[in-house]
Order: sequence, then structure tokens, then C-alpha cells
Amino acid sequence: MFYYIAPLRALMMSHLCEREFCLVCELGFLFHMLDVSMGQGTPCHASNFLRAFRTIPEASAMSLTLSDQDNRAKINFLSKIQSWNRWITPALRKYEEKVLQVTDTSNEEKAAKSEKTYSTERQDKREHSPVSSIFGAHVVSINKCTKCSFEIHKETTSLLVNLAFPEVIDGRCSFASVVERSLSLEQTRQAWCDSCTRYQPIEQSRRYKTLPKTLAMNCGLDSSQDIKFWKHQFELMLTEIRDKKKEEEKKAAEAKQGSVDKENNKTSEKTAPSLATGSPSTPSKRYPDSSTPQPSPARPCSGIQVETAMKKWGLSLLLACWTKPWSTLGFPLGMKAKLNEDGTVSFSELTKTELETAVDDEDGVVYELVGVVSHVADPRFPDKNNLVACIRVGPSYHVRAKVSSVSHWYLFNDISIQPITAEEAVWFPCGWKTPCVLYWQRKKFHTEFQKAEPTKPITADVFGEDKSLAQRGRKRITFTPLTADEMPGEGDLVAMDAEFVNLHQEEAEIRSDGTRTTIKPSHKSVARITCIRGQGPLEGTPFMDDYISTQEQVVDYLTQFSGIKPGDLDANFSQKHLTTLKSTYVKLRYLVDKGVKFVGHGLKNDFRVINMTVPMAQLIDTVHLFHMSHNRMVSLKFLAWHFLKLKIQSVTHDSIEDARTALALYQKYCELKAEGDLVMELQKLYEAGKKAQWRVPGEEEDE
Repeated sequence: MFYYIAPLRALMMSHLCEREFCLVCELGFLFHMLDVSMGQGTPCHASNFLRAFRTIPEASAMSLTLSDQDNRAKINFLSKIQSWNRWITPALRKYEEKVLQVTDTSNEEKAAKSEKTYSTERQDKREHSPVSSIFGAHVVSINKCTKCSFEIHKETTSLLVNLAFPEVIDGRCSFASVVERSLSLEQTRQAWCDSCTRYQPIEQSRRYKTLPKTLAMNCGLDSSQDIKFWKHQFELMLTEIRDKKKEEEKKAAEAKQGSVDKENNKTSEKTAPSLATGSPSTPSKRYPDSSTPQPSPARPCSGIQVETAMKKWGLSLLLACWTKPWSTLGFPLGMKAKLNEDGTVSFSELTKTELETAVDDEDGVVYELVGVVSHVADPRFPDKNNLVACIRVGPSYHVRAKVSSVSHWYLFNDISIQPITAEEAVWFPCGWKTPCVLYWQRKKFHTEFQKAEPTKPITADVFGEDKSLAQRGRKRITFTPLTADEMPGEGDLVAMDAEFVNLHQEEAEIRSDGTRTTIKPSHKSVARITCIRGQGPLEGTPFMDDYISTQEQVVDYLTQFSGIKPGDLDANFSQKHLTTLKSTYVKLRYLVDKGVKFVGHGLKNDFRVINMTVPMAQLIDTVHLFHMSHNRMVSLKFLAWHFLKLKIQSVTHDSIEDARTALALYQKYCELKAEGDLVMELQKLYEAGKKAQWRVPGEEEDE
């Protein structure tokens, strides 16, 4: 949802700080992955963002983190996503405030100021922070003692609206009235009164000074009272539709009957002579026979349509009320909000047609719905429930994806993305689909928002800030840092290899028939990343050889395959060039953004674990260069022996050796292709491999 809020996306992608676990930075990296994958259709994983997210104590305290062992049937996803929405925006603003504090005045200047002045400045910064400028509304909170009428006014920035439904169900209640009530909700609580110097009933109210550009809403609906109200409103809406349909059919029948009677009168006049002689006449169709289809007040879709729709939402076939018209069964697609002189806000609903022509005027500002997060559950299968998003995607994204440039609604259900109608996005039948979070944007700013483009915060300076975390220092330098005049550019070659360790072992079971099934795959983490110059005077020389520090417990260092030993990733014992994942990540991102071409063996898997999406045009993978269709992939070790007459990986893997070998193999590939011998040499490769059973001769003796 945040990715398609253009100004927020631009803000996150323009941010870069030195904090190891920064949610804003990780969101920016994730959004960059989505940008890259949009052109090539590959799914993105949020593993690095989740890694940073799990380090935040508040997130664990609010139970926002889920483990693989959690029973989905017992998780209240509706409440969970609203807790997330309530927490995430202030958290992002907090990270932005920390960046602003870097450019703040010195501590001596702060001490010289009065406490009141400094507090006011901090409040101004919160109100004008980038996140607040997107979601924030300037609000005055009023606490009034019911005994002495003493009032305290406090100016704050509201980032979220929690919908409050009426406790007493009394007839039809429009969605606009619910929003209006929620923004100006008044309640009485026991609180301390400074005037009475004791706890007294305090009336709490809010008055708005400004309205937000993006209005974020939590729908509630997590209590029995809210659900009761929602169901009652839904039943009333269905009754209105049924009554309206009956009235329309009644009028249509009367009009049809009038025309039939009129036609019969004309016919009887013309056929009077024939009736006298017994000639046949045209019978009256006053009452339809059994073969005439009967309209129903609420006609369901066909079984095929229902089944197709349910598959799209990830549900089994439900013979529930999948009924049209949709637009009368959900939220409005647009609203008009007017800020009154007394600080209250009045809302009115806009139909789809009215929204197209509505503009901001003295009667208020226009909000249009741009996103809905819903909880979808099949009542018959409690463990099959999930969260889906319906998002109005702007034209700019369609241009990047090279499809129609018209704004359109899409259903995002995990990696399944389906175009839907606007009416389907706001249609909420009881029982299986419940709204959780809504996002509205000012129509006036929506077009401008879509044009928001991020700046590029990652520069060549990331290579100059290369410091080791190892407290014992480096035993030996394994790389030569890049100089300013040899920074790789577009099309330059960079050979890369990565090594990994296991944080969680694979869980599998062997069935009675002897087949093996993986219950839970192993969880790998990148432990070492090496990059080597692909051209120039220092061709083949590493310019980056980073060991990645980890705070998580390593269950298997995979030393035979990775060369990583216990202690190599621990800052207290390591003698390697130890860095954080983020520090190495931004260096790779700089190379990706510059358009360099990475050469390696199995690069797709390497970048998947690193959690980075690289355009396919920038990947040169030797596992695919030396492969014949409908045949097995060949290991780097066998390719090096066959084409380069080299024996590598004799004891353990070394990423510098593997990267150099991949670069040499690519050069060999270019040579064979230029001479026209590639196909013949590939045939020889597979013949030699089958003869040697894909083992390098003599490797058993070496082992």
C-alpha cells in the first residue's frame, strides 16, 4: 500500500542514514526492488526489512511479529493489521525526526534557549516532517474538567483516524456520518485536573485546524458491537436494494401493461371482422407464461462467475451473497470534507460519477479512495484466512510497466495480482470479507503525488566509509579499495561471489513410501560478499571482500562450502574485514544503480539471499552460459577444470577464487563465441562430464 502512495515512496527511497537497522532505509531498499522487478515480473521478498523490523522492541511488545509456528486460525489478522497501521506511521516519523536532529543546533545552543522555545521548535519540526506533511492533520486536543470547567489545549499532529461506530443502532447510517463522528469524537474519562488538584471526569474533544493530504483510517470492526452495527447496516442496505428493485419492476410492469392494453385495443379494432367469422386473432401477453424468465430482486452471478471471483480472492467456492449491484453495498469511492469554523469537519459522500467532476471549492475538499486493506476468510476453513489489498494504481506505474496508462484498481493477494472494478474494491459482504484499513487522498494533490520522484541518496562515498567492525583489526588485507578514477560505470564488468551460513536447519520428513518431503526449508544468511575488477590495470583484483556481522545465532557455518569458520562473523573474535549487511548492501546498490554487469556463477540465488533485485540485463551467469537445453547445470568446479585446466575448491570454497574463475570463464565464453566454436565445445563438455560422472579427475584422492 505504501509503495503506491507516491510521495511516501519517494520519501523512503530518498532516505539513507548510518543506522544499521532503520525501517525507512529498508523500506527504500524494498521499494527500489519493486521498481526494478516491475519491468521483469519477478516477485520481491521483504526479508531484510523484516530482519530490521524484528529488532524493534515496540514491535515485539505489540505482537506485530509472527513466527512460522503461529496457528493462522488463532491470529486475529484484522486487529493485527490495524495495530501495525497505528504503529508504523509514527515510527517512520520518528526515524525522520532523528535525521532532522543531525542538522539541528548544537547542545550548547539548545541549553541557552528556554525550555518552552525549544519545545515549540521540536513541535514545529514534527508538524513539518516529511511523513507529517503526507499524513498529518493539525489538531487541537481539548481537555475540559466537568467540575470546574478548567481547559487545557494541546496542539498535536494526527496521523490516523480510528472509525468509531455508534453504540445505538438506529436506522441507516451513512459512511460519511461515521467518519464525521470519528473525527470529532467527544468522550469523558477520569483524569487529573490541575485546577481541582484531583482526578475528575474530563471531557476530551478534538478540533481540526488543517486536513491531511492523505487520510489514513482504521476501520475497527474488531469488537462484537462493531460487527453487529456493520451487519445491521448491511441488512438495511440489502433491504433498500430489494425495495428499490421491486419498485422499479412494478413501474416497469405497469408501463408494459399500459402499452400492451393499448396495443390490444388497436388490434381488437383491426380484427373485429375476422372475429365475427371465426378467424384467429393475436392472443394477449398480459400474463407471462412459464418460459418467460422472471427477474429477481437480488440476482446472483452464475456459478462460474462466483467460482472465478473466489479463486481471485483466494477462497473456496462460497454460495454466499455474491450479489450485484456492488456500489450500493460498500464504501463510497469519494467524499467531500468541509472544515468548519468551530474546528469540526463535515463529510458528504460522492458517487463514482460525481467524483469524476468534483473539485475543491468553498463547500469543501474532495477525497478519493486510493486503497483498501481487507481481511478475507472462508468460514468453513478457519486456518485459511489472509490479508489482501485493493489499490488504485496511478498512470505513472502503468507507463513503467508498459501497459495502459489509465488509473485502475488492482487486487494484491500475495504474489497474485488481478485487475478489478472499482465497485469490487469497496464491496464488503458479511461473512468472508471485512475492511481493515482505508487510504484516501486529496484529489487536487493526487495527480501531483503521482509525479513525485525520489532522489538518489547512494553515492560513491559509500566506498569511502569502509570501516571494519572487528575489534582485533584485520589480520591481512584481502582487497584493494577503489580509487576515485576507477569507479565502475555503466556496462563495466564486476565479478562477484557470495558465501552463506545457515540460521535455521531444514526440517523434513520421510514418508512410508520412501519419499522425502521438506516441511520447512533452511534459512540462509549472507556471510561474505566479494567483488572483483573486471577490467583495467588491476583486472582480477578484489575491491570488496566483506564478512557480514550477524546478531542471530548461526546453526551451521557450512565451512566446507562457504569457507566461513566460527568467530569470523563475531566482532569480538573476527580478524576479517567485518561489516554490517547494510554497509555492504548500499555498495552493491551503488553498482546496480550505475548499470555495471555482474559476472558470477549462480548469481540469481546469491542476490535472492542478499535480498536485492538486479535487472536481468546486468547479470552474466556462467551457469547459464555453459548450459545446453534439456541437460543438467554444470558446477563451477567442473567448468574450471574442463575449460581453464584449473582445480578449485579443493578443500573449501573461497569467494575470491570463485569470482576470479567466473570472470575467466566468461572471457573463455566470449572467445569461443567469437570463433564460432561454442556449440561444439558445449557438446564436448557434456561428453566429458558424463564420462567422468561430473567429478573432477583426482578429486577423490585430494579429498
